Amino acid sequence: MSLPPPSAVGNQPAELLAATAESVAVGPFREEKLRVGVSKAMDQLSRAIGQEIDGNIGFPFLKNLRITIDYPRTTLKLAPSSLKEQTAKNSNPIPFDLGTPKPLILVWSMVNGRGPYRFGLDTGAGATIVSRELAKELVLAQGPAVPMQGAGGAARGFLTNLSSFNFGNVSLGETTAVAADVFPALRGPAGGKLDGIIGYNVMRQFRVTIDYPMKRMLFAR
Repeated sequence: MSLPPPSAVGNQPAELLAATAESVAVGPFREEKLRVGVSKAMDQLSRAIGQEIDGNIGFPFLKNLRITIDYPRTTLKLAPSSLKEQTAKNSNPIPFDLGTPKPLILVWSMVNGRGPYRFGLDTGAGATIVSRELAKELVLAQGPAVPMQGAGGAARGFLTNLSSFNFGNVSLGETTAVAADVFPALRGPAGGKLDGIIGYNVMRQFRVTIDYPMKRMLFAR
């Protein structure tokens, strides 16, 4: 099992100050008078990944769009939501829910043939993460300790292996994961049950499309 990069989560909620940006634009898409959060978390993330980060484009900007992240080709595409295009490209879109009040993408998943378990999809998470409770329930092997650093501060976990991991029409065999105590601070904002996070080591294998208005996503190779 290889050590994944640090995760963009932590064991405490990140502190945010509310503010309003006159405008925020990404390519041709622009939002005026956008409510934003100001936080030292960006500085913490910058140090964690070794790259300067000035901000995070989140749900208030993306809520009306379809986002396609092609991980193998390292490209990002934003487009208006379109059920017609989504249906034409893939007959098996994966439905998702949005957490409340934090709009985390939530999908039901099977782990080692058991479940379903509720996982969040986090494009900022470097690793797929499972709760300590789930690791105990599934009797997952405990590997080396893993330090984690992200928006919520520092946390610790241990490396483990999932023999199978499935959600929607995605079926994976052996998958590296980290078991960690980062979920108590996330379950309230996400609106309840949360057993894990789908992170970069899973998504990097796919072209991932997230259509927020339709609450559908596609994973394609």
